[in-house]
Amino acid sequence: MANVLIAEDIGMQATLIERYLRGVHDVVDVVATAEDAVDRVRETDPDVVVMDLNLREGTGIEATEAIKRLDRGVGVVVSTVAADAEVRERALDAGADAYLVKPYEQGDLLEAVKSAAA
Repeated sequence: MANVLIAEDIGMQATLIERYLRGVHDVVDVVATAEDAVDRVRETDPDVVVMDLNLREGTGIEATEAIKRLDRGVGVVVSTVAADAEVRERALDAGADAYLVKPYEQGDLLEAVKSAAA
């Protein structure tokens, strides 16, 4: 079971992700801004962050880069509507461990979190 931080600025989407994870992983917090994502990683030391790319006060790519610079071994699973290859490549270059395009199935998220936590 992994400790997971959700960085998602759309309430319904955050609720869905949290519901997908419930019972399999522990959700340590849900945040809506890139800055809060980085701060909560420092404070809660999660195993994985499920990261939207379109956050308030910065992007998920910027937050992923900052989280990876902390060198805490935190996995990042990008959860986004951006399906184009260029955005995917930028996210992976920033340090994302997995890239999921919304909408996705619960099993896809659970597998990505498991892989990123390893």
